[in-house]
Amino acid sequence: MIVSLAIIAFSVVLFGYWFRYSCMLILSARTTTDFAYSVVEAYGLNLPKLQTSLENGVQAAAFDSIVSSLDLDYARVRSLIEKAPGLEDQLGLMERVMLRADYALMRSLAVVGRTAFPEKARESLLEMCSIVGFLADAAGSAGVVAE
Repeated sequence: MIVSLAIIAFSVVLFGYWFRYSCMLILSARTTTDFAYSVVEAYGLNLPKLQTSLENGVQAAAFDSIVSSLDLDYARVRSLIEKAPGLEDQLGLMERVMLRADYALMRSLAVVGRTAFPEKARESLLEMCSIVGFLADAAGSAGVVAE
């Protein structure tokens, strides 16, 4: 019984490690041309301002507004992703599902840990920004924004 529980616990830890590592690999992939900027400009996303404020340090009072702004940008980019004509060439279904799960996980970690672990919460918010930027780049390279 104890051996079975140890194997299950070890498997869950390995799955978590694999998931995080895979998400980091997906986010580290870059296209030859960065289309995220054109998507940000065309659709008025707050992503650059949010990243700058997070890199400079986030105040506790601004935390809620950053999370809600990120959520709005994420919702806009997700709606663009759904409309993208050539998305499968840029971003597969499994990658999209993993990034959605990672965004939800990072959002939960940021909200739960903002008082006890503000630096970890800030890192979670920065990863959320990376996810939104990656999806904006994928949407742009799939042809959402006409050049």
